[in-house]
Amino acid sequence: MSAVLTSAMCTQKLPPFKGRQDPAIPLRIVHMAEVIAALMLADHLLRNRAARV
Repeated sequence: MSAVLTSAMCTQKLPPFKGRQDPAIPLRIVHMAEVIAALMLADHLLRNRAARV
């Protein structure tokens, strides 16, 4: 099933956003960036150890 995009669809305005808006996302992003950096460093450490064997 394929969707066809018409010019009428492109000109329609979206309704105002309603729903939960989470102001704590920037606080979560900081922690997630720290976790990603720690995983990346651990991965590089393990790859370095494996290359020496």
